[in-house]
Amino acid sequence: MANCTYREFRPFVKECAKVGIGKTFAYELAKDGALETFTIGRKRFVYLDSFSGLSSRGAISKAKTAGLPLEENGK
Repeated sequence: MANCTYREFRPFVKECAKVGIGKTFAYELAKDGALETFTIGRKRFVYLDSFSGLSSRGAISKAKTAGLPLEENGK
């Protein structure tokens, strides 16, 4: 039997908003490789495990320092 690993994923912008990351900064994180994303057709998705350790890598504090948009309460 093949050894398969399933990684959970969700729509990119919606999932980032849930954790308080604005759309602009979310795309910057993806561009920098801090969030692992992929596309199916025209829709972008993010692997949920790429959020773990995000704050420990300093991405959130970098956003606050740079004045980039962080969303409050997922709005």
